[in-house]
Amino acid sequence: MRIAYVSNYLGESFIKKHAQSASYSISGTLKTHGVIQTLLANGHEVSVFSTGITNCNKYISNFSEQIQTNFGNYNVYYSKIFSFKKCSPLNSFFLLLKLLINKNLMQ
Repeated sequence: MRIAYVSNYLGESFIKKHAQSASYSISGTLKTHGVIQTLLANGHEVSVFSTGITNCNKYISNFSEQIQTNFGNYNVYYSKIFSFKKCSPLNSFFLLLKLLINKNLMQ
């Protein structure tokens, strides 16, 4: 069975490219890796779609990486994001813009 798994996964390639100076938690990555190894051991094909990390203070373009395990390999796909803290002025601006657009669409 092919399984798409959505998680806040931070692979080695992502960390090297984007998270050298950022603080982040890898608990989501470790839990996801454990679940995926179990699925791979049972013969499933797994792809991970990651939300990345949200405090790098930069634009992150989409990319993918392949993770190798003893049970098989799986691909991790990262979407493009503006990686800024929720309280940053940039994210506040985009949130306000989204709210205004939604309000105008509902009228």
